[in-house]
Amino acid sequence: MNANDKIADPRTGDGSLLRPRYTPGLMLQDDDLTAAVTYTRELNRLLFRSLLGCGVICGLKVSCEDKCGKLTIAIASGLALDCCGDPVALSATQSFVLDPSCKPLPDSMCIVLRGHERSCLPRSSACPSGDDAGCTATRINEGWELRIVTDCPECGCGCAPPAAAPATAPPPAPAPAPAAEGLNAALAHKTASKAAVKKTSATASTSMAAAASSTAAVDCHCIDLADPTAQACYQDHYDAKCSCCSDCEWVTLARVYQTTLNDGTLKHWVDHSVRRLIRPVLMRDQVAIDDAKPSTM
Repeated sequence: MNANDKIADPRTGDGSLLRPRYTPGLMLQDDDLTAAVTYTRELNRLLFRSLLGCGVICGLKVSCEDKCGKLTIAIASGLALDCCGDPVALSATQSFVLDPSCKPLPDSMCIVLRGHERSCLPRSSACPSGDDAGCTATRINEGWELRIVTDCPECGCGCAPPAAAPATAPPPAPAPAPAAEGLNAALAHKTASKAAVKKTSATASTSMAAAASSTAAVDCHCIDLADPTAQACYQDHYDAKCSCCSDCEWVTLARVYQTTLNDGTLKHWVDHSVRRLIRPVLMRDQVAIDDAKPSTM
């Protein structure tokens, strides 16, 4: 570039990354070696949160089961990125067993995940002043922490939860006919209840079939920004905005809803629409597609 092309004097500044520089004969200290690790970690953080943002990469599916009056919430193994760009790996399935008879459960619960560090492998270190040697940790184990909370964190990584429970809740059981209505009224009530249940089942089956047909017809799993929920969750990513909140380390995995049936039993189901999935989408190889085309020769 020609110096005469300058419109204004250039400006320079320091960035957030600092890497060590070693020279022959340099006496290395612990902070010099630590700086090399810190530089690599901060570089990975910067790239991960800039390219992918935060959210669930794979796995971490939440399931629930009502058994013997207790609720079991299981979280499958998987990997996520928190808002700082640190990976959080869950190596094995974890579960919570909740007893509503001991402590009433709220109508909705949020399952969240974050990273957790633990110092380990202590080692004796000699003190230069000649005092007694002490022990200091030589490793940091990067683990995880799971929690079940009432509300999903506002600044946590996830998609905005729906205003109401999703429509996938099980249909309520038909109410029993009053005894005073007599036999004819009871039979009429029973017939109407069966018709209502049949209509509800048919509607649910039609909706599921339509959803399956729609999914099968679409040959792309990309985000549809016409969906308001997806737009609120992914619009900044498509607009190349750095919007990941670095002040909160929680990653939202799912919500668990509960409803009370007419017989008094509790029914629970899981909604994963509140999590933010950031798994990269693999593209077709255009070269291979062109190779498969008939030759014009």
